[in-house]
Amino acid sequence: DILNRTAAGQIVLTDADRRAIVRALTVSDDNAMNGLWSRFGGAATVAGTIAAAGLGESAPPSDPSQWGEAMVSARDVVLLYEHVLTDMDPADRDLVMSALVATADVAADGFRQDFGLLAPPRRPGVAAKQGWMWFGSTFYLHSAGTLGPDGRYVVAIQSTSRSSAVARAAVDRAAAAAADALR
Repeated sequence: DILNRTAAGQIVLTDADRRAIVRALTVSDDNAMNGLWSRFGGAATVAGTIAAAGLGESAPPSDPSQWGEAMVSARDVVLLYEHVLTDMDPADRDLVMSALVATADVAADGFRQDFGLLAPPRRPGVAAKQGWMWFGSTFYLHSAGTLGPDGRYVVAIQSTSRSSAVARAAVDRAAAAAADALR
């Protein structure tokens, strides 16, 4: 939403804003995301993304201060990637996808992001965004991105578990199966 509004001339991004976007994508930096969330409209950015990408199974968080609690289905994650890849301004698409190709193995908070689509050995050219959080006693672990020749395929894997190790193993198996099937 932020990049779409920038392309439409509604807002102006500073170099620091663009660096924050890259940090939010590559190292899942919560501080960078918190700053972007506060500066550019919070829950309204989710609503803008839903409208721009035609998402039908997503919603802003019920607590507008908690960006990590936005609801998005695996189907909508795929639609969001399609929006980035086909509808966005090419420079903005390249900013997002280059950052996702460069996703670090370890996040800013120390969590290992090398799971799912980014599990070792990392497949060449994979662009992925990883997500994780504990919410009560439930662990959410997600891996979504592009793989295959020229990033031809979009894959979204979402999981919940009572164990982070069980979730990681399940997401790794699902990503390996998807990669094998799409080879």
